[in-house]
Amino acid sequence: MEPPKNQATPTPPRASAATRLRRVVIRLAVAASAICLGLVLVELGFATLAPQPGAPDVGELSEWANRAHRASTIPGLDYELRPRIHFEREKFDDSGVIVAEHNDLGMRDGPIVWAKAPGVRRIAVLGDSTTYGYGVSQGEDYTSVLEELLDASDPAHDYETLNFGVAGYGTKREAIVLEHKALLLKPDAVVLGYNLNDPDIDHFGDLLFRKYMPPAWWQHFHTTRFLMGRFEKFQIDRVGGGDIFHFWHAPGHANWATVKDGFARIAELAKDANVPVLVVIFTVGDPTASPETYRYRDIHAQVAALATQNGFGVLDLSPVYSALTAKGIESQFPHLHPNLLGQRAAAQAIHDYLCGPNGPFPLN
Repeated sequence: MEPPKNQATPTPPRASAATRLRRVVIRLAVAASAICLGLVLVELGFATLAPQPGAPDVGELSEWANRAHRASTIPGLDYELRPRIHFEREKFDDSGVIVAEHNDLGMRDGPIVWAKAPGVRRIAVLGDSTTYGYGVSQGEDYTSVLEELLDASDPAHDYETLNFGVAGYGTKREAIVLEHKALLLKPDAVVLGYNLNDPDIDHFGDLLFRKYMPPAWWQHFHTTRFLMGRFEKFQIDRVGGGDIFHFWHAPGHANWATVKDGFARIAELAKDANVPVLVVIFTVGDPTASPETYRYRDIHAQVAALATQNGFGVLDLSPVYSALTAKGIESQFPHLHPNLLGQRAAAQAIHDYLCGPNGPFPLN
């Protein structure tokens, strides 16, 4: 029997607000579960098929890295050199043995007497693995050679060059070293060894930093490490033109800001202590036979300009290493650190500046 034509179809009762809310919650829970399951599957896929580097668990460091370093109690340093150690290892070319000794202050240097004797001139040398002398034996680093050259050319004074170099340190950490360590020894001058990786602030590929720095949350997952890696590559391509060193030195970005902050802090500390500062800029990669064709001339000029603005002396080593290359002399190891000849060339150039008309110790 058909209902009357003019009679309206009854409307089903409307669900209560609580019922509607429950349905929304269920839908959201189902969607969230699907997303979580998808992320888990993606993570398992990366872990199985394409494991991403950079996990917080770095495993065992090399014998050198493990024995030479320890966690630092100074805020901002993460790690420092372990004091009172002596160890040996084979040279990279198997031509002999590298000897390394750290003194009581955790420096790759000989014993230090706190009280400075009359006639002694102290030079604090700040830097990273180049200054430390990675790849050369005790006494072959440019800091040690510099002391020999200064003593030979100026018999009226005894020179003490203090090696505060630590692998991986950049300008901001070197400012901390100057404040908390180097200035305590009352230096008469400061030499700052600058390398083109000094502005690096990420360090996620560096085993030492991954051992001693608190990990970021995203380091625990293959997926997020992959995404961060792609983002870094995007930044390097967009900001640095595909070159990591130009990316690190891009004005207006966080990496270069650490150099500006570090130089400013060093200038402040040096002014208070009335100590001159010399910034020594090392090359990266195989030096060309002419400094005019060196691919990072612009970065050297940028660093030199900032150093000058802060009242520092500047020594650019690219002409020094180019002159060696022009003579067919190799100045670097394959891992881009100065070899024995490169270390000696740096020491000679620094000596000539310090004892020249613009240096703090001019010779008559």
